[in-house]
Amino acid sequence: HVAGIAAGSGSRSEGRFKGVAFEASLVGVRVSSVSEAIQGLNWVMARRLELGVTVVNLSMGDVASVAFEACPWCSAVEKAVAAGLPVVASPVGTNAEHIVEGVTGLLAGGPAQWEAHLMRLIEDAALRDKMARAGRLHAAGYDVGLIAPRLISVIAQAIER
Repeated sequence: HVAGIAAGSGSRSEGRFKGVAFEASLVGVRVSSVSEAIQGLNWVMARRLELGVTVVNLSMGDVASVAFEACPWCSAVEKAVAAGLPVVASPVGTNAEHIVEGVTGLLAGGPAQWEAHLMRLIEDAALRDKMARAGRLHAAGYDVGLIAPRLISVIAQAIER
């Protein structure tokens, strides 16, 4: 349904009902589970330059039952953000925990928001670029090379007390 809202050609309605960005190109990845969604997202990221992907729409979410670092869905979404792909996702589960609303991506709670957010990103290359840069910076905060020295310092200070 989101693909039709975004880029439906109107061919089945003789042009009466077109998507808001009916001239946009889509890369569709059909999934039926979180593990397939992760595989699909990884597939898209590996081919993003070849396919010209500039926005990722995630019409699903997952509830983390483990720590963020061990959550496969969290990791997959964070990798997309780190790759500089602005993400449009539902505000459910862990999506809302690691997509910084309006900075690294957009959260959509219903069809009207999906349409508005996708159109905004499709039409505004400067916003896509800004979110891509912010996403890369945001993801750098999860880099083990940056976190480890700080964590070691905190542990050392705790031991000294």
